[in-house]
Amino acid sequence: MQKVLIKNLGPIKNAEISIKPFVVFIGRSGSGKSVVMRTISMLKWVYKKMQYKAFLKNSKIKNNAIRFNLTRLRKDSMLDDFIKPDTYIEFFDNDISMIKIENLKIKPNYKSITSKNFINSKIVFLNDSRVALPEILSSAGGRKAKFSYYTSDIIDNFYQATNYSDLNEFKISTLNINLLTRKKDGYKQFFIKKDNDIVKFDSSSSGEKNVSIIELIANFYAKNYDFSESFTKNLIELITNNIDIKNIENIKNHMKKSSFSNSLDIFIEEPEANLFPIDQKNMAYFLSSLGECRNKPNVIFSTHSPYILTALNNLIYAKNIIKEKPKLKNEICNIIDENSLLDFNNLAVYYLDNGDICDILDYETNLINTEQIDKASNIILDDFDKIFNIQNASKYE
Repeated sequence: MQKVLIKNLGPIKNAEISIKPFVVFIGRSGSGKSVVMRTISMLKWVYKKMQYKAFLKNSKIKNNAIRFNLTRLRKDSMLDDFIKPDTYIEFFDNDISMIKIENLKIKPNYKSITSKNFINSKIVFLNDSRVALPEILSSAGGRKAKFSYYTSDIIDNFYQATNYSDLNEFKISTLNINLLTRKKDGYKQFFIKKDNDIVKFDSSSSGEKNVSIIELIANFYAKNYDFSESFTKNLIELITNNIDIKNIENIKNHMKKSSFSNSLDIFIEEPEANLFPIDQKNMAYFLSSLGECRNKPNVIFSTHSPYILTALNNLIYAKNIIKEKPKLKNEICNIIDENSLLDFNNLAVYYLDNGDICDILDYETNLINTEQIDKASNIILDDFDKIFNIQNASKYE
């Protein structure tokens, strides 16, 4: 299991985060959810490149293409306002320290990478700018414009997902709509089909845009992404200037001695954005189902929504009951699809507030403790109670 230690990172003062297959960050705006997710994503990207550098070294191939510049990493990850001279970050894999960031320097620990075990990783990050994607894609020149690293990556992921097969219609289950692709005026255009109505993607509702992008990209990577093809492509790019028979033989020999494992991480900022509570439930069920797909992604997302946590508790509770009483499985799976059930042991949920990150799992009930979230509802209801008391008091005047 991987974990991250953080000190003095933007609004976060001190935190230890375990990265399980399903991780949720919840808190108010500005509490640091996105900062933490971008940091974990950046660390995983660095760790991925470290794997390739170690692989080439163990294949006896010299390569200077992989270097880590923290200034560039901070900028690409939108962390340049948050990583300061007093920031300390440490990334662990199986309790072994792999990366440290301190005093504005990054220190990869190559010595701890196992030479015979290569981790082939893919990181997908869907940030909140994704809702602008339909407008970007609405013109032939939209894709050619210059965007931030994350936005450019979302555009590339979206095209890769729609170009993967000959399909020109994709089911979006959360909202029961379809995304259509049509080649028109010399470039690919996108539409939303709902019942018998078809509208341009950029004219669809904000919820439809959000969900379509998440489902399309997440489904592609969870079900169809080819790790072997990606490994070959990345390796060729790294040895382009050193391609010769001897180097190819060295790689083949090292591959025979090595074991390979795949790792897919899908990061999503606020997947519930612009969704009605019932549709938020459907989104939570969809995200949980990704863990049962072929590539078994780790799903890491941020949220403001208590509805998302309530929906996840449904999935955890159902799984708990089936573990206790297997004979009830068929009845429970008539309510919730088996693929969406969520194992409590694979879950981490963190509440961010005032610089702290707290684990809010209840290890007695094996559910998410929603007490902190319920406090917000009580505060909102306080105003109602005050108004009611004023009205009640006026009856006696």
